[in-house]
Amino acid sequence: MRIRTLKPESRTHVNFRRGFLFTYDELADILENSYVKVKITNSYGEAIFGDLPRNSCATDFIKTLKDRKSVNIDSSCIWWQSMATVPSTPSTLKKKDGVKWYLIYWNNGSNGVKRTAEIRNWHYLLAEMNSETDFEFTQKCKIEIE
Repeated sequence: MRIRTLKPESRTHVNFRRGFLFTYDELADILENSYVKVKITNSYGEAIFGDLPRNSCATDFIKTLKDRKSVNIDSSCIWWQSMATVPSTPSTLKKKDGVKWYLIYWNNGSNGVKRTAEIRNWHYLLAEMNSETDFEFTQKCKIEIE
């Protein structure tokens, strides 16, 4: 629409569409800073990673587990005995095809990692976990926020 072709009285009533709210650099900065990286390392030094929302209730809680090793006694899951408060609102994260593992809360407040096939409706999903290499569930895994 050309302003020159409008009648003078209608020029004051034209709504121009505003461009995107952020530059690409500003948007990249916002997205990059809205998540923290969770890293879980097994006893062989293999690691899996996930993105956890920065404002998640689990972020500060996981920081308290930094120097604690997982207490799982077999390779069915990884877990840390803890007493976190599981949020009363349902997780916004849903199981997806192609994701191998999830960082979760159990309903008792413990947290850990389970294979996607073993996730049930009572598990509270915190983050999708991925690895570029092989990863095995072992005893004495470490968890940290990078």
